Amino acid sequence: MKLSDFMLEELALMMVGDERHFPYRSSYYITRFFESCGLPFVHDSSTRKIWPKGFARDRAVAASP
Repeated sequence: MKLSDFMLEELALMMVGDERHFPYRSSYYITRFFESCGLPFVHDSSTRKIWPKGFARDRAVAASP
């Protein structure tokens, strides 16, 4: 399923905690978040807001039939 840029942006904001009601996560805690979800992804210290958007987009495309 292809997600819209808006949806990817919103998911990214939730993952890093830049959205209301979601805890702020530094690079270390972004990695811990994914580890807690059982996912082997490590934040590469790139911009907190941009990295998860690309991550979400890449995973959504990979999951598409």
